[in-house]
Amino acid sequence: MCDLEWLRELGHAGRSLITLAPECVPAGFIRALVECGIRASAGHSEASAEIVMRALDEGMTGVTHLFNAMPPLQGRAPGLVGATLAEPRLIAGLIVDGIHVDPVSVRAAFAAKGADGIALVTDAMPTVGASMETFQLMSRTISLRNGRLATAEGTLAGAHLDLATAVRNAVTLCGIPSRMRCAPRLRRRRGPSARAGARRSYSWRPRRSRCADRRPRRRRLLG
Repeated sequence: MCDLEWLRELGHAGRSLITLAPECVPAGFIRALVECGIRASAGHSEASAEIVMRALDEGMTGVTHLFNAMPPLQGRAPGLVGATLAEPRLIAGLIVDGIHVDPVSVRAAFAAKGADGIALVTDAMPTVGASMETFQLMSRTISLRNGRLATAEGTLAGAHLDLATAVRNAVTLCGIPSRMRCAPRLRRRRGPSARAGARRSYSWRPRRSRCADRRPRRRRLLG
């Protein structure tokens, strides 16, 4: 069974999302994934802006871990970062732990895309909610020091971050207004899966912006 045939099987297992490098797959690959119900996201990629746009036309909808594992934005070489900031159809995932992405870059992403175009993610590793300070990942030892997870060589390897802390960091470290909501929300999908006794099916969607301050509403008294 080829890779595409194997991946198509995921379309029958609830909602699936695959991160790939658009420059490493043949033309039509992303479209084939989307047609069988799989969401495609670009990540760990050196794709040019032109390649990103072609992937977008095939149905790609997201970017995994914006600014990480991809070349930086340049004036004459926008790459994946520039295409993501410029294209409103792409939802950008951001790791806001104060380590993976500088707070200024986080503010720039919010300024370019707005809260509806950003999804806070964690890239959480086993240390979150646990007392361990080391673990194995692909036969390599990952250590936690000062909130940073890294290999012995110093390469970042995931994040020691939960979603509540990511939201807090967005407000306190990056100055994102608290009224902006961009953490994923789990929604129940309606349809055949809602039948009694059927397997439940969910999908992740970004929350829309709305005012978070709870001001009392004025009431009009009718006499």
